[in-house]
Amino acid sequence: MVGELSLQDPDFRRWWDSHHVVVPSPGTKTLNHPFAGELTLDWSFLTSTADLDEQLITLAAEPGTPSHDRLRVLASWTAHAVGHPAPDRQLDL
Repeated sequence: MVGELSLQDPDFRRWWDSHHVVVPSPGTKTLNHPFAGELTLDWSFLTSTADLDEQLITLAAEPGTPSHDRLRVLASWTAHAVGHPAPDRQLDL
């Protein structure tokens, strides 16, 4: 894909050669968990100052939202059922 874009677009070729990378900004992502259902999570990146190739991505739900409640239920399953398989149904919240 990089080769094709480089051939088609001189701007892309210049940007790729200069290794300029856009730092991702925080945002919101919606995920569909197989048991919890839809989760709307805010995400952000933390980059190590010691090694710019090391990044930590955090995902969190706004307190008081259905997504926050669903994450708490999932966390309780882990705390109380370590080693047990996940239930075979979706959460009823």
